[in-house]
Amino acid sequence: MQAGPAAAVAPSTALRDLNAMRVQAGLPSVRGFHGKLNRGCKLHNRYMSRTGEFGHLERRSSRYFTKLGARAASRSVFAAPGLLPSEAWGQTVYHRLAILQPRLRVSGFSAHAGFSCLQVLSGVSGSPAARTPGLTLYPWPANGSAGHAPVFPGYESPNPLLDAPGAARLGTPLTVVVNGPWRQWQVTRSAVDAATLVGDSGVSVPLSVSDRGSRNARYLQGGFALLPRQALAANAWYTATASGRVYNRGRSWPFTLTTRFRTGAVPR
Repeated sequence: MQAGPAAAVAPSTALRDLNAMRVQAGLPSVRGFHGKLNRGCKLHNRYMSRTGEFGHLERRSSRYFTKLGARAASRSVFAAPGLLPSEAWGQTVYHRLAILQPRLRVSGFSAHAGFSCLQVLSGVSGSPAARTPGLTLYPWPANGSAGHAPVFPGYESPNPLLDAPGAARLGTPLTVVVNGPWRQWQVTRSAVDAATLVGDSGVSVPLSVSDRGSRNARYLQGGFALLPRQALAANAWYTATASGRVYNRGRSWPFTLTTRFRTGAVPR
């Protein structure tokens, strides 16, 4: 996804960085990296390095194919090995939603052979303890947080611009993951009826919405994203609002959200 330092991030450092981000968002921590999941990530990193094929599949005909690696390929996010989770995926939209999945409890990680791999689906808990009694929303940037890049760097596939047709660039994307009393999180979908983003200066920022009706809906983890259609001002406070409903197996829950964050300097 991005070029990064040559030195690989240690698993303990990656876990600490991932959980710092999750705790700031009000989410439970990931308990740890599991050995089998780590091996799957390492095998798929090797597959990508040896074959030159970057992505979420492994060809069975390849000499580097493994069942464990192929499973990791379909359940993980990837980046350069020297980037922390907050750097590699925290500045994205759909990958960010994946690493902030509310029910993620165990993961796997490997920074090896030119790639880092973080498992985001294999360790998602289906237990009742992972649910919340009612609808709960977790926005990022977290409410009250500061230092967020005012311009989206644009290094992500799928491309968020597909859900912001006509926009040349994006400002700081806002993502919202959801949890609730439902059993199957995979069928959860969010619909945004109205959303605003207003700076403390009083200037309103035009938005596009990525939700259940959007082209990238399958990557939303049941949540949604607000996509500013222009760069935000540096070192400025913004207030975002959104209202709509979350759907799961014939039931729906209304929501209203207000969250504030502050941008940082424009990256060089």
